[in-house]
Amino acid sequence: MTRLADAALEAAGLVLQGVVATAGLTLPVEAGRFRQLLVFAHAGRRIWQASKARSDHDDRLDRFSEDLIADFMARIGETEFQLLYPRDYFAVDLAQLGERLGWQHRSPMGMGIHPEYGTWFAYRAVVAADTDFELTQESVSHPCHACPDKPCLQACPASALDETNFNFDACSDHRLRQDSSCASRCLARLACPVGSQYRYDDEQIRYHYGRSLAAIRTYQNVNPLES
Repeated sequence: MTRLADAALEAAGLVLQGVVATAGLTLPVEAGRFRQLLVFAHAGRRIWQASKARSDHDDRLDRFSEDLIADFMARIGETEFQLLYPRDYFAVDLAQLGERLGWQHRSPMGMGIHPEYGTWFAYRAVVAADTDFELTQESVSHPCHACPDKPCLQACPASALDETNFNFDACSDHRLRQDSSCASRCLARLACPVGSQYRYDDEQIRYHYGRSLAAIRTYQNVNPLES
């Protein structure tokens, strides 16, 4: 049984590669017939640079990631598989998978935090397949517990954070305001010292937060000209 560690995917930015068994997971019916889920996440700026050829697409990272995974599955000779994420954003609980893999803990900002990469990582693909890789069982310490100052709490202008809860509504309301300081970035996230060397560049930050702000507007049915 071999460990999932593909050099080509890592070179393209998918530095986190893990495997969980499908048994016991809540999955779409058609995915439950496979034995394993292969989970891939990027960290830092590498995937942004590698995906430059897709810069004309709003979903450039999704498309780029799908191509990377299709190539990987072909290289390992797997023709029967199902791409769950990002094909369907709600097919799997990414946070649950990350915790099972040992990649993340929940941060005060509501997102997962990795002890090395901080919050500067994101899930890019989840594939159901009948592969026979070694299951990933990493154990990571919670970096927030070793952070006495908690600068993220003071940096949030919406007061949406405390050590145990994240107030999504307060965050969203602040981001939707005209001339919001958090429309295209998260000041709390930028203040976090964990993994700061992997922080996205400004262009990548604007890309991610532009997409999330558009999703908030859609969810709350807000006209951007009125927000």
